Amino acid sequence: MKHILLLLPLSILLFITSCTNKPVTAFVSGVILNPVNDVISLIDLSDELFQSDTAYLDENGNFEFNMELDDAGFYMIRHGRKRNILYLAPGDKLKFEVEAENLGDNLNFSGTGQDINVFLMNEKTFLAELKPANDLLYGLNEELFIRKTADILKSWQDYINEQENLSAEFKETESTVALYDWALTRIYYQDAHRYFADEDSFKVSDNYYSFVDDLDLNKTELLRLHNFRNFIQHNYTRIGNEMYTADSNYANNDLGEILSNYEAAKSAYNNSDIKSYALFKVMKDQLDYYGIKDMNELYQNFLSDCNNESYKNYITEKYEKWLTIEPGKLAEDFTYPDMDGNEFSLSDFKGKYVYLDVWATWCGPCKLEIPHLDTLVNDLKENNVEIISISVDEDKEAWVEMISSDQPAWLQLYAGSWNTAVANFFQIRSIPRFILLDRDGKIIDANAQRPSENIRDQILALEGI
Repeated sequence: MKHILLLLPLSILLFITSCTNKPVTAFVSGVILNPVNDVISLIDLSDELFQSDTAYLDENGNFEFNMELDDAGFYMIRHGRKRNILYLAPGDKLKFEVEAENLGDNLNFSGTGQDINVFLMNEKTFLAELKPANDLLYGLNEELFIRKTADILKSWQDYINEQENLSAEFKETESTVALYDWALTRIYYQDAHRYFADEDSFKVSDNYYSFVDDLDLNKTELLRLHNFRNFIQHNYTRIGNEMYTADSNYANNDLGEILSNYEAAKSAYNNSDIKSYALFKVMKDQLDYYGIKDMNELYQNFLSDCNNESYKNYITEKYEKWLTIEPGKLAEDFTYPDMDGNEFSLSDFKGKYVYLDVWATWCGPCKLEIPHLDTLVNDLKENNVEIISISVDEDKEAWVEMISSDQPAWLQLYAGSWNTAVANFFQIRSIPRFILLDRDGKIIDANAQRPSENIRDQILALEGI
């Protein structure tokens, strides 16, 4: 499976803690100083299917969100590559002002709802001091690691319960957040220890994962808790990896990893809602990042096994979108500028094969492909193929600086956002992503091999290249 860069949410996330009888408007407003662009987003963290709400900054960086809320809950606010966590309840009027580059740091709040948000900022500082660096924590031997993580959990929960201005309900919620953060840390240990201790063959003891049996994995309401959902995913992935290793039938199947994860998700959870979420997550990850090749049977199984209509509708919509970018389908035209403002459209290159690279300057795996791209461009300079890199950087200055410094020998275009024509049409949810088109603009492969793989030979084998 290819290495990909995922845009992951913060690990310390919370869920709904109170209810109201009818929707009441909540406001979030403020000022982003020296913004990297004119967009700010707000994401409901209790809902896996929630699409981000977007506001636009005015010329002075002012913004405002107003939402009709039935319930209190936690949200992620995001601008550029910076993000933070907010708590919003019906009727809140929360305000803050911050430099764009400091949005991920502690925020100074005012207005209705500030108390819990101040607690969240203080909690973040407390945890930064409490938790050791990853190399120190995961480098411990198993016995010391178990002891240390238990101490961290106790200290965190004690800190929560010592707060005088938090309700008992909120404290219980936060203690559950801490519990599943601990459980996730335990799940990560084997792979993380191999990396930080440089012990590739390390395995945890036979009874190491017995702690999972002590967790309550049958409460549907916990699905509103991000740490719980994250634990559900990593736990079935762990079990799926064990199944993949033990059964050669998985290893000999191109879909072996997703099939083992699917079976693990199906067997690991008794609660039908939690099982449905786990199956949904398996399918979502596949469709977000890898496509639908040979997936029809598993897709039909999912529709039968899942009891959540929203999950099934989401997967069906994704599946049908992938059908529109199968080989032979015509690619949607797009137009983007280069660094000098000259606009180029895909249709400008009709008559040539086109190899697209969708990337960003902040993406490590993307930058690892650049030397291979440079070699590919040089190897194919006499052939009938155009190689085009399209940046989804929101920070245009970072892109201009890198392109100006590196001076790549192939066309560089700027899309400026994930929410752009090329990313939306080709279902791009992770980068780098490479796409190969024929001379008529039809799709050869919407998820093509990378320059570091065998794409050179594939291109050279094309007719009329």
